[in-house]
Amino acid sequence: MDGGTFPLQFPLGRVCRGRPCREARRLVFRAVGDIIWIGFSLYVAWIGLACIEEGLYYPEVSPTLGVVKAWVECIIPFSFVLVSWRIVEEYVVRWRNGTLGELVRYEEAA
Repeated sequence: MDGGTFPLQFPLGRVCRGRPCREARRLVFRAVGDIIWIGFSLYVAWIGLACIEEGLYYPEVSPTLGVVKAWVECIIPFSFVLVSWRIVEEYVVRWRNGTLGELVRYEEAA
């Protein structure tokens, strides 16, 4: 370790030595943004499940469909959970393939 530099290994396929890596910073900001989005999505799903539970406890039948409205509204929390699942799956697949850096390399490709 010469001159006080500390080599940092990022899962981007290269080593940053004493200088900031733009890809690493972009990846950190993207990951933080995705974590915030996953937290929001899971919060909406949790609140949605509470509303669905109340809708099943006090059922209201849809005059058009003839089913309890809570069953129709189940798609909302379910879709937010699927969005969160997809974001996490994208990170896991790219981590295993060693292509995590491609999430933020879109500007250099042009």
